[in-house]
Amino acid sequence: MTPVWFPSADVLPVRELVFPLMAAVQGERLGGVLITRIKPGQICKPHTDPGWHARYYDKFAIQIEAAPEQAFHFEGQSLVTKPGDVFWFDNSHSHWVTNESQKDRITMIVCIRTERTGR
Repeated sequence: MTPVWFPSADVLPVRELVFPLMAAVQGERLGGVLITRIKPGQICKPHTDPGWHARYYDKFAIQIEAAPEQAFHFEGQSLVTKPGDVFWFDNSHSHWVTNESQKDRITMIVCIRTERTGR
């Protein structure tokens, strides 16, 4: 499946964030780009992401909005991020997000095929 740019990519700074990330990780192919919002007091429950897409692409998160009372959790660990932080995660392992702040947590998840995933 070939991704298609939706009109929102012309309104939001999607390309300005995605293209430098692709270059930095020496991406070979761009997959889906998903912007998530977790409202104050909400959680994204523990889960894994199965299926071909999750196995084919590496997942990178670009933190757009965040607060110290928010965290990305996995296997007994927690990662507290700031706006502008970028991190890679293996979504085949259980992971979840908590937002105990008064602010939305907004994350752009970028799926990129890299040399590492292409082996």
